[in-house]
Amino acid sequence: MFGAMPMRRVVLHLLRDDVERASLAVAEAGVLDPEAVEASELSELPGEGYASRYAAARLRFEKIVRYLDLEFEAPAVRELEPVAAPTLAELDDQLAPVWQECSRCEERQRRLNERRVQLAQQRAGLETFSRLDVDLSLFRDDRRFLDVRVGALDATQLERLREALSLIGFSVLEFHREASTSQVVVVGMKGVADDELKPVLRAAGFHALEVPLELSGHPEKLSRELEAKTAELDREMESIRACTERLRSEHLEALRKAAASLYAAAPFAALSGSLRSKGALVRLEGWVPKRELGALQARLAGMIDAFHLESRRPLPEELPGVPSVQRYPGWIRPFADLVRGYGTPRYDEFDPTWMFAVTFTLMFGMMFGDVGHGLVIAAASWALREKLKHFTRFGILAGISSTIFGFLYGSIFGYEHLLHPVWMSPLSDPMHLLMLALYWGIGFILLATSLSAWNLWRHGARRRALLGVKGVAGVLFYLGGLFVMARLAGGHEIGWLDALVVLVPLGAILAEVWRETSASPGERALVTFMEGFEAVMGYVSNTLSFLRVAAFSLNHAALAIAVMTLAGMLETTGYWIAVVIGNVIILVLEGGIVLIQVLRLEYYEGFARFFGGDGRAYRPLTLQAATGGRSDK
Repeated sequence: MFGAMPMRRVVLHLLRDDVERASLAVAEAGVLDPEAVEASELSELPGEGYASRYAAARLRFEKIVRYLDLEFEAPAVRELEPVAAPTLAELDDQLAPVWQECSRCEERQRRLNERRVQLAQQRAGLETFSRLDVDLSLFRDDRRFLDVRVGALDATQLERLREALSLIGFSVLEFHREASTSQVVVVGMKGVADDELKPVLRAAGFHALEVPLELSGHPEKLSRELEAKTAELDREMESIRACTERLRSEHLEALRKAAASLYAAAPFAALSGSLRSKGALVRLEGWVPKRELGALQARLAGMIDAFHLESRRPLPEELPGVPSVQRYPGWIRPFADLVRGYGTPRYDEFDPTWMFAVTFTLMFGMMFGDVGHGLVIAAASWALREKLKHFTRFGILAGISSTIFGFLYGSIFGYEHLLHPVWMSPLSDPMHLLMLALYWGIGFILLATSLSAWNLWRHGARRRALLGVKGVAGVLFYLGGLFVMARLAGGHEIGWLDALVVLVPLGAILAEVWRETSASPGERALVTFMEGFEAVMGYVSNTLSFLRVAAFSLNHAALAIAVMTLAGMLETTGYWIAVVIGNVIILVLEGGIVLIQVLRLEYYEGFARFFGGDGRAYRPLTLQAATGGRSDK
């Protein structure tokens, strides 16, 4: 429940002739996480050539089915047969001419698509000038006597431009108007300096329209030519579609068989980096959950006759690299994903998922307690279940927690007088609520630090587990500090015995830091002082951080009062509009902030104390994983 499933290191010995069949059996069992091992006595790589042939054949196959737009379902396990290296080479040879035909069709299609784009661009360019009854080359070629320009401007500036250009001998002809934009031709005699003409055009907002080089001739004639070219292009595209359909029908069955062969060959190719051999003997090593050893043994026995499977517990030096696999009920899966967002638990490390699920749910309810808001969150999560997937449970649990605390606080959609609080209204005794949040934080930090000591002990760092700031000495120092603060708050004087409760564990922590630091005496003293100061301030700041649990409970109630006060200043319709909008803002804005704050408390005040998160995820070889799917379990 709080740790990984027991794993076993397995070593599989088999004959080289059985490797393809054994790889298929391992993938069908779906429980072995293979590991490449350097073995001096077994220096050969039996799967190296196989993997390269498989990669070449699969790449060619994927190109073909992508072009032909084909999909093949995975064959049933009972239909799979091992694929030998020569068969894989033959398959690659068979796929080669098919891909050559597909490649030629694809290249033709690519060129035609490029041509289609060019024709579309020409058609769009011609649309601009289609209303001109002149040869379009007039606007592009350099004329001996005429200065001809075509462009667009705001229609309100047209008369002003005409008047201004008439002063320098130019005429403006409007050939199209669309909305508030006029398209015009500006014509005049050459010889007028640009420094006279351009400022006038610029002042009127004139934007020149460039005539594409390929548009030469009368627009009507060009339009007919483009239509003819488009029709020809459509006929060529139809011939390519016919070619593609022919290839699809001719090679469908062969491609289906190729898909099955590649699916069966994938496990051996995936294991190629983990297999080691010498002569006829092949070895495969990896990790298997203890309870799945029987399934692996049975699957191998059903596929091959000669093999030897050994298993043992992980050695101490292997623990950091042992894959970690946990099994969770459905409702806790979203919390497991959030934990994995921080890191993967090590095999020999406390798994915080269950603790995270419980404390997260409780803290969200404490900070966002409202019956109405909680029910809305739960209902919205259910309504969006198709998009949220398994995170639907996360939203429903958060909503239920908010609803329960809403009954405890006596709050529903911000109304504090409709329900009698089962426990207390947050604003009725803020100091009491703040103290409860402080006690919650103290308990949380003590639990997190105790887990840190336990993890350190399991990892073999026993001195740090006893004397480190995140070990037993840290727990005793924190408890001693709390004891002294309680004595001061009660008006008692602090004596030597009281001081020793804090100084002894702090001294042990500083002594351990001094011992672990390799430097000159001055540097060691500085490092020791800084570590001690950080330890003290860390415990203080982490404890005070939990005051936000109460602060957000008070903030939620205060926001509700503000909404109700504002609504009370309005008439009936305005009142309900203010209530609805105010509650929506509280739900979206404050709900999101509370979610972030709870995650922050979990990650930085909890996980940072005891959770390394540097574990290795369990990725067994499965048929799906071997062919490119997910293998995480």
